[in-house]
Amino acid sequence: MKDRRLLLLVVVLVAFSTLACACMPTEAVKETPPPEATPTEVAGKTPPPEATPTEAAKPKLPPPGKCFAEVPSYPKAKREAELEAEWQKLGARFGPMAAQMKGEVRVFTTPDPPAKVVKFYEREMPKRGWGKKIALTTEEGGLLAWEKGGLMATFIIGGEKKRTYIIIGCGPKPEVELPPLKLTPAKVPALASGEAAQPPAGEELLPTSPLSEGIEGWERWLQPGARIPGHNEVNLVDDPTYGKVVEFVRTCKDHDGGAAGIFQKLDLDVSGYPHLYVWLVGKVIQEEGGNLANRNPKWFPEGAVQVRIKYLTAEGQEKEWYHGFYSKPVKGADAEHFTRVPLDEWFTYLSPDLMALPEPPARILEFKVYGFGWRFRGQVAKVSFIGSQEATGEALPTPTAAPQPIVGITAKEGYTLAEKKAKEWNPDASLLSAEAPYKLDVALGELVEAIVNLEGEATRWEYSFFLPNAQTKEDKHRWFFVTVSAEGIEAFREGLLAIPPTNPGSVEDWVIDSPDAIRIAEENGGAQFRSKYPDAVLEAKLELTGPFVGYSDTSKNVKWKITYCRKSDFMNCKHFEIDGTTGKVVAMK
Repeated sequence: MKDRRLLLLVVVLVAFSTLACACMPTEAVKETPPPEATPTEVAGKTPPPEATPTEAAKPKLPPPGKCFAEVPSYPKAKREAELEAEWQKLGARFGPMAAQMKGEVRVFTTPDPPAKVVKFYEREMPKRGWGKKIALTTEEGGLLAWEKGGLMATFIIGGEKKRTYIIIGCGPKPEVELPPLKLTPAKVPALASGEAAQPPAGEELLPTSPLSEGIEGWERWLQPGARIPGHNEVNLVDDPTYGKVVEFVRTCKDHDGGAAGIFQKLDLDVSGYPHLYVWLVGKVIQEEGGNLANRNPKWFPEGAVQVRIKYLTAEGQEKEWYHGFYSKPVKGADAEHFTRVPLDEWFTYLSPDLMALPEPPARILEFKVYGFGWRFRGQVAKVSFIGSQEATGEALPTPTAAPQPIVGITAKEGYTLAEKKAKEWNPDASLLSAEAPYKLDVALGELVEAIVNLEGEATRWEYSFFLPNAQTKEDKHRWFFVTVSAEGIEAFREGLLAIPPTNPGSVEDWVIDSPDAIRIAEENGGAQFRSKYPDAVLEAKLELTGPFVGYSDTSKNVKWKITYCRKSDFMNCKHFEIDGTTGKVVAMK
């Protein structure tokens, strides 16, 4: 290879391959060369007899294809024929990455920085009628994908000093719709499909047609929030798998729950059926709420997809049965009434036999399918209410909720363990800071994920301790570092402080725990920032390291720093400083 720097670039980018492979079905990865291209140009094989050795050594550029005629050219970018030939070889070695590069692949270079190139295509592609499909970018470049009609254009942009590579794959859109690229694959296994992929044998009791034919036989349930109405919608939308599906959406700038769904008022006598089941195919796309998965039974259960039945027992008592679905890890989730499912993936659910309930239904009064929460987007492709003369058998139990992963702990919960370890190091140890930092991943720059959630619980907290009463210069610079998760202490070590703290705060004055600190930030603009930028991630840090700059209302010197930053734009952040004793917002920027 004459230019090994391209190989280095692809090696850096191949970290994306584990993500890219989730976006491209194996059967859709076959490359089809443009009609104008010869076998030599496509595969780098032996040139035709009329080609001279000199011609064979220097690859030719294939004539422009239809797809590239729709893609704007970056100003003064140089097309690299030799690098294009190398890409053909690299594509065979890096299949998942090459799978993103549909049709013809072209390689360009420019002295402009990657960020400038990204901004150019972000601006110009929509002007040509392209719709964005994927956008994972930083100042160092990134991965972009666009669709237009039956075409798909994928860009890999990255650089080195004074040289930026622009790799573009352009051609027919794959026959199978690509799901959105996820930074972190869902760790929740899909529910068993097997026989449950189809409704159990029996009589369909709902008097309406399948959802794919419309929702005219249903009534809409659009419940605004108690304080903030928000915007609730129920729509029939297109889906590549099921044709038409019903979608429930709520948007709200505040923490106020509302509902969007469909329901039927019924008067169904089901007393003659030995078995009764609900069967549903759904998808959770977005979920935000204060009681997801009904972790607090005092509040109304929240989830992007739920089904609820009102009924009368044989004694005439009115009862309800419901089941919902969620994707985020939820500490204390109600496993009886909620099942965890992968985010943004279709799942199949079969209820338990409702006739086996302690007080089974005799007459059905209402059947409702809906979403409830602060903000959500859920879809239902199929729903059936089946009366059966036979049990479904042991092969079709209620899907078991995924084992609940350890969601995390609050800063104060982790401090109890960290302090004990620090006192073993030195009985005089005192807390200096507690931090739940961004989780970094190196793949074409730093792609961040949050390890702390909106409930103030982090998968791990990093605590630092120092010696406030140190007498020697050496002891003044000593510090102790402890990492704590819900499972216990994960790591600890001793180190040196470059600059010892002056006038540090006391842990005795630490009143505001992480859940309250994040709640305060949310109420003062954090929630609005996330609503505007859905890719925002969170960082939380407690500091006992000195007074607030420009703020003299406290002498406690205990403060929280809550920071929201966009994954796709690290320069776009919102910062909060909160008094750790009183909860007062000290500064915002």
